Amino acid sequence: MNAVLQHWLLNLAVDFAVPLKFLPPLLDGDDREPHALNVKSLRGVSLCEGVAHLVELAENGLIAFTRVGGLETLAPPTVLPLLKNPAAEREISFELTDHGGRAWESACEPRWHDMADGSAVVISEAAHLYLVELDLVFARPRAVDGRTRLVPDAPERAN
Repeated sequence: MNAVLQHWLLNLAVDFAVPLKFLPPLLDGDDREPHALNVKSLRGVSLCEGVAHLVELAENGLIAFTRVGGLETLAPPTVLPLLKNPAAEREISFELTDHGGRAWESACEPRWHDMADGSAVVISEAAHLYLVELDLVFARPRAVDGRTRLVPDAPERAN
C-alpha cells in the first residue's frame, strides 16, 4: 500500500472509530458534496478496495475492526465476507490501535508542544498573531476612504 493511502486511512480514525458506512462517498467520491468526516475524497478506489486496504492495516496491527459500539472486535479476514450483507457497513467500524496511533504520529509529526494539554488549543506566539486576524472572518466589505475594505463586523460603540 502506498504511504499516502495509508496515511489517509489512518488519519480518518485519529479522533474516533469510523463506521464503514462513511467510506463509500469518500472512495471514488465527489468533493463538491459536504461529508461528515470533512476530508478530501480519494478517486478511483472502490469500497471493496478501500476495505481490503483497511484489512491490510488491521493485519499489520495499525487498526482494529469493531462492531459499532466497540463491544466486539472482528478478526481482519472476517470483514470482507461480512460486507456481502449490505447492512454490514453500518455495523462495522475501524479505529486506530496504539501501534496505529504511533504510526500516524510518526508520519504527521504533530507539534504537541504547541498545544495546551494535548488539545487543539494552540498556545504559541505565532498562533496568537494568527488569531488577531480572526476578526476578519466576521468582516464585511465597506466603503472606507473611497475604497472597499474588509471591516470587522463589530457592534458600533457609543461615545
